[in-house]
Amino acid sequence: MCKILTILFMLSLPAFSGEVKKAAPVAAFKVFTMDGELFSCNVPSGWQQERDLKKEKRDKTLQLELLGPRADKSPVIIYAAFYLNSGNYFKNYKDYIDKNSKDSWGETEDRYSAVNEIKLGGRKAFVFDREVKTSLNPEASSGETVQIIEKFYLIPAKEGFYALHFYAPKSVYKQYLPVFERLAKSFKGKP
Repeated sequence: MCKILTILFMLSLPAFSGEVKKAAPVAAFKVFTMDGELFSCNVPSGWQQERDLKKEKRDKTLQLELLGPRADKSPVIIYAAFYLNSGNYFKNYKDYIDKNSKDSWGETEDRYSAVNEIKLGGRKAFVFDREVKTSLNPEASSGETVQIIEKFYLIPAKEGFYALHFYAPKSVYKQYLPVFERLAKSFKGKP
């Protein structure tokens, strides 16, 4: 019996000898409610919350931006937004999906997943992701880029649609994805 335990212990050593990846710190969450209870969700309390009220009014889009940690000179960002069907950017959720789920510019390095219909919070929703290379400073001549992975949830509503959007450098995407998924699972919006 002792020989068997020794052999099992020796076989398990290689599994622990590799580099240990640092897990995302467990974030504390708090409830965020958008104007007039349009939507609510759990947001990481340590992340910076931003809204641009002038832009929201101009674009007919209510949007919460959550700025998280930085990696590879780029922030991790979560957006939770409501787009009116009569807004300035998208006619409806199908238009949003069409403009964000495929390569419109012929960039062969970018990768897009299929768009899948799912249930999110008991409601019909759509999910897809993409991986793109983006410039760290489009106005500089340095040409520094970072590989970004984005995940999207779109939830149709009566007068528009909700968009939940996760943006992270590829190196930390899996590390912070659980934060986004917790926000998405807690999301409640008006029909």
